Amino acid sequence: MEIPSPKASRWSDLLHAEHRSNITILAGGIGLGAVNTFVVSTALPSAVFDIGGLSLLSWTTTLYVVAAIVSAAIGGRFRAAVGARRAYVLAASVFGAGALLCALAPAMDWLIVGRALQGGGAGLLTGLAYALVRALFPERLWSKVFACISAMWGIAALTGPLLGGLFAGAGWWRGAFVFMALAALVFALFGWIAIKQDKALPTAERNGLPIAQLLLLAAAVFCVALAGTDVGGSMAGVLIMAGTALGAATLWVDRHGSARLFPRGAFSLTGTLSWGLWMVFLMSAANAPFFIFGPLLLQTLFAMAPLEAGYTAALASVAWTVTAIAVATLPESVERPAIVIGPLFSVVSLLGIATSISSVCLAGLLITVYFTGAAMGICWAFIGQRVMSAVAEEEGDMAGGAIPATQLMGIAFGSALAGLIANRAGFAEALNLISAKNVALSVFPAFLPASVLAGICAWLLVRRGE
Repeated sequence: MEIPSPKASRWSDLLHAEHRSNITILAGGIGLGAVNTFVVSTALPSAVFDIGGLSLLSWTTTLYVVAAIVSAAIGGRFRAAVGARRAYVLAASVFGAGALLCALAPAMDWLIVGRALQGGGAGLLTGLAYALVRALFPERLWSKVFACISAMWGIAALTGPLLGGLFAGAGWWRGAFVFMALAALVFALFGWIAIKQDKALPTAERNGLPIAQLLLLAAAVFCVALAGTDVGGSMAGVLIMAGTALGAATLWVDRHGSARLFPRGAFSLTGTLSWGLWMVFLMSAANAPFFIFGPLLLQTLFAMAPLEAGYTAALASVAWTVTAIAVATLPESVERPAIVIGPLFSVVSLLGIATSISSVCLAGLLITVYFTGAAMGICWAFIGQRVMSAVAEEEGDMAGGAIPATQLMGIAFGSALAGLIANRAGFAEALNLISAKNVALSVFPAFLPASVLAGICAWLLVRRGE
């Protein structure tokens, strides 16, 4: 299979009249969920002080993640069922309704329901964005479109904490959710106007809903997400194993069922599609620990203020954005080495973060944090491009939904496993200089096998994935 050249197109092509609205719609949908992640994480502590419910706070993230992963997985199928324009507008509307419910929440249980709706809407928008890359853009532009999608997280990392902090600082945490609801309304209206016509989809893509797979996937994600909460080390281990078993059951049922959730060959051990998705899962899992523990370790070891630590950790998202855009501009010859270099950067970042934190070296840490984001940015667009190119036309929507669902699942598994390892290293008992160093030396090296396996998948992808 011929992989299109990144040099076969220019960035200015995305600004042509036929593509300008489409790239705005897709990037905006991703950006809506990305900004929301940072805005809400900053505003939620103020919500707890106002309406209470500290013991339930973790559920605002747990149910958000469950809803986001399941809805992302069916984003393409949702588009097949109702058409691209209606799907986009409905997804943005669900997200906006969830944000509005959070803004009006009189108690934490209402806030949890609103966050679940937000997760469902954000997941649908993400799955739709990846599926619509294939439907709305020629193949020669895919790498640049994927780079633009990646860029949204860098922008969100810079703007989200500031917006959330402004609302929280003004004593109006509800305003953060009002802002997100209004943003969702704007994108819903813009989507209705900009997505002019839905393409006719093959009948095969509309045959049946994979109910069993969706229920198993939801249960798997729920177990893994719950393992990342304060449930205790032994129970966390049991939940991770249960989530893994349920995830395997999801794939088995999907492989043998008539109504499919993922494209044929997904997560097998052969073929471009499988190796690409395994790379997405493994690298997402390997990168998760720093985003979970990074800000807290920075505050403990380097006496940083919360906002300062947050923006230092956001350097990884900025690196992802900068690297993705830079690499998408380079000629065709860079694609294969870029796919392999990504996992190598991940190995360097894990070792570098552990070494820098244990030696309390801020300069070294900043460099390795940049490598954390660059590891994803340098190969992400090319992985997505290969995954989308590896499936038949009638499975394009399923492949589009599989990419973000796999990414989120990797993050969920990585976060839960990192929490389990950190608690065994003494994180749960006390947070001080010694325990912070122990966490760094225990957690980050533990994910080296994931990066190495991702590197093997990368090698197979570039050597045999044609």
